[in-house]
Amino acid sequence: MIIRKVRENELNQALDLVYRVFMEFEAPDYPAEGVESFVNDIIKNEGFKEGCITGKFKMYGAFEEDTIIGIMTMRKESHVMLAFIDAEQHKRGVGRRLFEYILKEIVSENPAITDITVNSSPYAVGFYKKLGFIEKDILQEKHGIRFVPMSYHITALR
Repeated sequence: MIIRKVRENELNQALDLVYRVFMEFEAPDYPAEGVESFVNDIIKNEGFKEGCITGKFKMYGAFEEDTIIGIMTMRKESHVMLAFIDAEQHKRGVGRRLFEYILKEIVSENPAITDITVNSSPYAVGFYKKLGFIEKDILQEKHGIRFVPMSYHITALR
């Protein structure tokens, strides 16, 4: 497995993965408004795609040969915006490897950053807890998107 930034010509493959995994694991627990919001804000949003190309959003991929098996996208240097792993790759360390790669990059490029945040879907809270994130608030909902604010303190790595 290789971890690296997703290239422009791989973005559609990455978004196909995001869509498939979202529809399988997240959408069943979301109201119709949440599913529509997610699809419109991420999958169909040309501004998001352009942000991934220009570096406004940093999308990292886990690759086996030329196939993307997982992605993690960062916003504002220290906020996990998206994390999706192919269903067949769950519980095989793909998400952890993506996070550790990004964490090393953050520590080396941005030494002043001490915390990484995420608004975790209810489905992914257990994954983030295993990485060391803690819940900062209770389950919330905005535009039909259900999430738990969480934080990871990184000063222990220094």
